[in-house]
Amino acid sequence: MAGKKTAGGSPKKGGPEDAEAAGHDDIATMPLAELERRVGRAEALLVQLEAELPNLVEMTSDERAHSMGKLRDGESDALRTVLDAADAFPGYFQALAARDHGKDPAVFETAPAREALSRREILARLSNRLAALDTKVGDTVLEFGAIGRGVGLAAYAIASVNAESDAKLRSKIAPARSHFATKRTRKPKNK
Repeated sequence: MAGKKTAGGSPKKGGPEDAEAAGHDDIATMPLAELERRVGRAEALLVQLEAELPNLVEMTSDERAHSMGKLRDGESDALRTVLDAADAFPGYFQALAARDHGKDPAVFETAPAREALSRREILARLSNRLAALDTKVGDTVLEFGAIGRGVGLAAYAIASVNAESDAKLRSKIAPARSHFATKRTRKPKNK
């Protein structure tokens, strides 16, 4: 991963496994067993994180693409100003009473919308952090894949040429030949 910026950070020191992991603060050089251990811990933390935030909404890709919930910078404050006006002049907004997510269908209530905007802002902080982490992990996966694929495909080209005259080599690379002979299909995007 020469020339690439790596996301680092020293693990918390103190426990017996941390003493063993000392000196392995680079994802590209730490032993695979240490990487496996850390990924396992990260996965366990993600399970804990999901448990901390019960009933998160999961939209379809179409719902996500067309959601009214994509707010621009400063839009929450602008909407709060409108809600302030609604509180000051409630008569103008009575028609919205049945769809304001409030308790009284006959009275326009701004509190539910205000609370929703506040919840959005709190969760957006986490969402932004997770998106940044997802990007870094995804980029690292791509980088390691490029390294493995670059060397692997070069070796496959050499092996394929030599396999024509070497039955044992041909047999050894048969699974790879089978894989590369099948038409590649792209996975659908889940995001």
